[in-house]
Amino acid sequence: MDIQEQLEELRTSTQAKLKETHVDNAKELQELRVQVLGKKGSLTELLKGMKD
Repeated sequence: MDIQEQLEELRTSTQAKLKETHVDNAKELQELRVQVLGKKGSLTELLKGMKD
């Protein structure tokens, strides 16, 4: 799987999780943000793998 496919899969899964999240619940939104963008988040790990 190339990087573009991995990014597309991450985008799709993140959008699905976002639709399930209650927008008025700041805690849920924060948890999703950390899961994707945090130090050990999905996107962060994917970008780290690009340098290899």
